Amino acid sequence: MYDVAVVLLTLKDGQDVGNANTAYALASCTRCKTVAVAFQVLLVVGQSDYIAPVNAAVAGNKACLQCYTTALAQQLIVTLRETPSPELQAQLQAAMAKLGNLKGLDPALIYRELASVQNDVLTALTN
Repeated sequence: MYDVAVVLLTLKDGQDVGNANTAYALASCTRCKTVAVAFQVLLVVGQSDYIAPVNAAVAGNKACLQCYTTALAQQLIVTLRETPSPELQAQLQAAMAKLGNLKGLDPALIYRELASVQNDVLTALTN
């Protein structure tokens, strides 16, 4: 079982930044593959007085023989002066869409894909 969650969220007008980004991969079987991936980008426009996000990944096996259980969570929080343009938002969405096809990849390749998308997001925001 593969489960991937990808979120791009813009917070503004002093909204609290307490978002949770979690990936849980739990298995109780024989010779199974359980992979959970959570990738979240939070764009904070202006100032927020409360920034306390949660980023967690949990992988666990219970009486699972020869199982493959992986959980990866990655969260980016970026402060911006103004709301991203529609063009920039489209670039960010396109970069994050690359994570839609991770099924069947081993953890090292999934991690590389996450790092690549993170780099694409940061490059788009920097430019």
